[in-house]
Amino acid sequence: MQATRDPSGTLRIAAPMTFAVSGLGEPLAAYRTLHPRIDFDVMTFDTHIDMVEGGYDVCFSDGRRFASATLVSRRLTNIEDVVVASPAYLARHDAPRDPSALGGHSLLAVSDGSSRTWEFSDANGVYRVCTGRGVSVSSSSMVRVAALNHIGIALLPAPLVANDLAHGTLVRVLEQFDVNGGPREISMLDSGRTNLSRKVRSFFDFTVSQYRTPDKTVALRAVA
Repeated sequence: MQATRDPSGTLRIAAPMTFAVSGLGEPLAAYRTLHPRIDFDVMTFDTHIDMVEGGYDVCFSDGRRFASATLVSRRLTNIEDVVVASPAYLARHDAPRDPSALGGHSLLAVSDGSSRTWEFSDANGVYRVCTGRGVSVSSSSMVRVAALNHIGIALLPAPLVANDLAHGTLVRVLEQFDVNGGPREISMLDSGRTNLSRKVRSFFDFTVSQYRTPDKTVALRAVA
């Protein structure tokens, strides 16, 4: 009798590559332990997607805008961008002391269709750096590989390079500056339909509960 009430079927999920490799595995494993009749079909992305056109049940957003109808969003956590390079690259080039010095470096950027500019800020103001000189690829994972191979300086989400920083294969530069306006928000999105299926509603509520702390309320809001 209980089995007939348990969620079942396949959940189609879209998630930014960074979150997929750093934060998605734990809630998927925990949820499937509770609901073994659920399967997952996960698509990862580094560029813009349309959740509705793609037919996804749930989508995770890392702060980039989605080209779709109005979605319902629940905030989960924040993710910080960091500027990194390999020690070998920095040994061949002067480590930048401020954003203006980046103009003399090879910059490694994700070509996601957004502005090709890095923004830095401190108490003295905001500094913008064009990433036109260097390497541009469509995947943040490939940007990381390029940085590990001493090709240049990269701006990447902190979870993606956490192990590299811990092992010293990459090091942070310009740590005294906030990057791109500070930490980006990781949110869960659904299409806003009132008749969500049992499996979608169950997974949505379960995942939000994994990130909720006793002193923090997860906000529900609509986004365009």
